[in-house]
This record gives sequence, C-alpha cells and structure tokens, in this order.
Amino acid sequence: MNPIQIFYDSPYFENLNETEPFQRYLEVEQDKTRESIKGGRVLDIGCGSGRSTAILSGVADEVIGIDFSERLLNQARKILQRNENVRFYLEDAKSMHFKDSKFDHVFMLWNTFGNLYSVRDKVLQEAKRIVKPEGNIYLSVFSENVLPSYLNMLKQNGLIIEHQDENYVFLREGLVSERFNREKLEKILDKAGLKGDIQPLTDIAYWCEVKNSKFS
Repeated sequence: MNPIQIFYDSPYFENLNETEPFQRYLEVEQDKTRESIKGGRVLDIGCGSGRSTAILSGVADEVIGIDFSERLLNQARKILQRNENVRFYLEDAKSMHFKDSKFDHVFMLWNTFGNLYSVRDKVLQEAKRIVKPEGNIYLSVFSENVLPSYLNMLKQNGLIIEHQDENYVFLREGLVSERFNREKLEKILDKAGLKGDIQPLTDIAYWCEVKNSKFS
C-alpha cells in the first residue's frame, strides 16, 4: 500500500475539517457538476465515501464510482445503497478494467487529479482511453492561489507538512497535493493529446472540461 493510499485509508481524510474557502469550493463544485451533464454513463474516479457520486447519480443514467480505499467504498455503498443507478469498484485508476470508450463522461473532483502525484499522467491517459470520442473528462483542481488557505486548513486539522515547493505540498501522513495554473494545465493536457476549457471555479480552484483533441 502506497503512502497516499494509507492517508485515505486513515481517519485523517475521513475527519478532515473543511474550512473556508474550501466549503465554498465544495458548494460551487457541486453546482457545476449538476450543470455539466444530463444523462449518460459516468465514471467518478476517486469517489471516496460517495459525496460526488451521489450528486452525479441525480443527473446521470448510470454512475460507477471507483477508489483504492475499501473502507471508503464500503461507506459509499452503505450511504448510496438505495441509488439503483450506482455501482462501486475497488480499482487502480492507472490501470482500469473497463473497456475502451465505455463512458460518456469521466469526473475527477475535489482535487483528486492533483493528489495523484507520480501516477497523474497515467490516470489521465486511462481516462482518455475509457471515455467515448464525443464524451468529456471533467477535472476540479486547486489553483495557484490555494496555498495560504490550504496550509491553514492543514494546520487546523493537525496535519504535518514535511516539505513544500512551487508545485506540491508533501504531508508526513502521506498525502501529496499538487496545485496548478492555467499554463501548467494546458501543457499537461496537450502532452496527453487532450484539449480543455479551463475556467476559474472559485478563487482557489479551476474547472476543466476536457476533450480528446483529435475529435474536437
């Protein structure tokens, strides 16, 4: 089990107190998610305990949530057991079992994409593989402005910062969080053969609607 997986399998993540402006980020992200799609088959990568999956289940025909934490998936299954259009899988996002072009839309919300660290580009390629040519990949990520608020939230939650640089914050508890500016996101997408409409979501986050460039 890698250090990031240990973090998500521990009470640190489950009991994280989301301070302002992160509460605002979640509220706006929820609204944007509801507005982005209507129907279709959707994959929620890094679904955790099902917060985003529950939102997607209200606007999609079918939602599959995946995560590498069995503990969080069990919580999601319990919470959403009455949602007949939802299924969950314990899954490695960099090597998923789904067939090519299976999903109309793929979501990575609440900076899931920014918490992938060394496997980030592999997961993006997998998302590209499993989304339909006419489908979209949606990313919600921390912006370059997040650092002061993020450090304050970590401190208030008693989490220990091992190291930080211009791109990442490394926690002693195992989590590595990346932040992005528009140019950096464009370069990452371009390297993957993708194009994205990148817009501010809040003061500390971006919303990216991503398309396969060869089909756009």
